[in-house]
Amino acid sequence: MRMLFIALVLGLTALPASPQLASRPLKMPKLRAGERCPVSKGSHETVPDVSYIFCAKCLWFGSSPVNFAWAYRHGDGDDALFDLHKVPHDRSGYSAKTPWVARFDFSGPILVRGRQIDGNGKLRFSAVGPKLSDKFELTAPNNGAPDQWSFWPADMSIPHPGCYAIPIDTSIGSEVIVFRADDHY
Repeated sequence: MRMLFIALVLGLTALPASPQLASRPLKMPKLRAGERCPVSKGSHETVPDVSYIFCAKCLWFGSSPVNFAWAYRHGDGDDALFDLHKVPHDRSGYSAKTPWVARFDFSGPILVRGRQIDGNGKLRFSAVGPKLSDKFELTAPNNGAPDQWSFWPADMSIPHPGCYAIPIDTSIGSEVIVFRADDHY
């Protein structure tokens, strides 16, 4: 009962985000052998600096209405390059804290999936407890204040270094974020 309450408070859904989102095919960039990872650019201006959003000052990836950040970035630029060296690692992969947000004026289902585009690794996600899933299903808004952004603290499990793509599907469209994760920057 407590986990169900936590899931409802965080805006997690027990059912698929929506049949329309679940039926969308994964549209991933293709990499040829030797081709560089086409990493996305992030911004510090995307998300407001408010106390209820962990890592609000981080570099955020994605355009509205949904964004995510990763505290284990490499370098000072705005490229999606992530350093796995300090990320906790177990037999299922590297477990990185990844906060997610949705704009205050967005309402609806969100479906996040991901996989490696230069290999066969699958990204896995978790927001409540240690259980990992191939899909991350959210519903916005997840708070009662009409002027607050929705916020979800989460983990992303990355199986090994590589180039990864994360399609983010919402009722108003889809976006793909590409990042490079490495353990020897």
